[in-house]
Amino acid sequence: MTDPGKNAADRLSELIPPAMPLEVLGEYGLNVTIPQAQAITKEMIALSAYWIWCALQAGIPEQFGKTIWQSIKDHIQQDWESKYGLEEFSFDQFLVEMQTRHSCWEEIERNGGEPITVISQAACDLDDRCIVPQGNQQYLVALFLDFVPIEEIGAVAEAIEEGTC
Repeated sequence: MTDPGKNAADRLSELIPPAMPLEVLGEYGLNVTIPQAQAITKEMIALSAYWIWCALQAGIPEQFGKTIWQSIKDHIQQDWESKYGLEEFSFDQFLVEMQTRHSCWEEIERNGGEPITVISQAACDLDDRCIVPQGNQQYLVALFLDFVPIEEIGAVAEAIEEGTC
């Protein structure tokens, strides 16, 4: 990969939040088990990756964006155990699930939904699938708003477009 592409992928990958400690989740009212915390981590990775993917679709040459996207997925895979603590889960299965989630969120946006709608849907899905205790949707939304770096991803994407990244 070219140096600008590698730099862009590195910067974007660094923005994806690590696994949330149980204590941090508890501060958000999410008193969850380790498996539930891991599910929340996977959702945060998927949400962050979604916003990265969206940013790469807007204003960045298609092939360059595809190259960066592949590198982002490689970064996630490399950090799967160390940064995200997901050694018990299949990365390949996560990619399939992530693509499904991204398709759902893309549909929300195509229908005029704002980022908060996507984030709310992600929280609702975790709640609906009983991955977290029922009724914790508002706590998940707050967590996602605080830790999924939508604005920062946009700033890096803008730097990529301008050639300053």
